[in-house]
Amino acid sequence: MPIELAYLTLERVPAAAEVERTCLSTAWSEAQLANLPPEAVYLTVLIDGVVCGIGCLYCVAGEAELQNLAVLPAYRRRGVAQALLTALFAEARKRNCESVFLEVAAGNQAAQTLYRKNGFVPVGRRPGFYRGEDAVLMKKGPEI
Repeated sequence: MPIELAYLTLERVPAAAEVERTCLSTAWSEAQLANLPPEAVYLTVLIDGVVCGIGCLYCVAGEAELQNLAVLPAYRRRGVAQALLTALFAEARKRNCESVFLEVAAGNQAAQTLYRKNGFVPVGRRPGFYRGEDAVLMKKGPEI
């Protein structure tokens, strides 16, 4: 199962939006995905031509924020999320970011385990951030 990473293109916007709707409680619309700001890096993962994962990172003033990371359920536990993170870290380095921040639902232990494995540490909490559920603020840095 070869994993292909590619930047989001207009042709892939509908499939990326479907991944977001399937996996994320606050999915971005097709219009939002088609009009990302210049500081956004949005990657897609394709397996056998199917967009099965997405990841978005914003890079501003030497810091990056992981906005979205999602993998369709049928493709989880196959290294897709890890491939996305690795590629997003490389993109952050290319843009001279020294750290990466993210918020993750307090109850999402699988995601927190993945992030900790990749060098993130908890640095705070945002009460009620996800429709009533707390978010754990995590940071990776100073070196990505």
